[in-house]
Amino acid sequence: MSHRSNVLSAYRELVSLIHRLAPDRVQLALQEARAAVQANKGEADPVRASDQLKELYARISFLRMATPRIPRDRFFRGGAGSFVLRDGELVPGAAAKASRVADGKISMDEAYRKHHQLLKRQHFGREPPNVRQMF
Repeated sequence: MSHRSNVLSAYRELVSLIHRLAPDRVQLALQEARAAVQANKGEADPVRASDQLKELYARISFLRMATPRIPRDRFFRGGAGSFVLRDGELVPGAAAKASRVADGKISMDEAYRKHHQLLKRQHFGREPPNVRQMF
């Protein structure tokens, strides 16, 4: 992507984030963003242009943290989710925590077997080093 398209893409994201601010702050923030982009529009030095783009990304990063996320926001990157497979079936994230030792739903022996199974999986099917053998 060219520098211009990077700046325009970042500016669009900045404007989208600014619209999440409180209504009384939106107009002032939009004016500041426009003025900053317009002032740096004709920058010929690639190093200064890169620094100004980094500053624009820094503003975007701050607004991502400081403003609440809107569902289905096209600029939202991430979105953690839990996907758990049990016995070949997909289990929703909320149901993934159903078999925990701390809940008292499985015994300590079952928990140890599960732990050993996970350690073995972590070592690609081989016995993990220095693990006491109980079974």
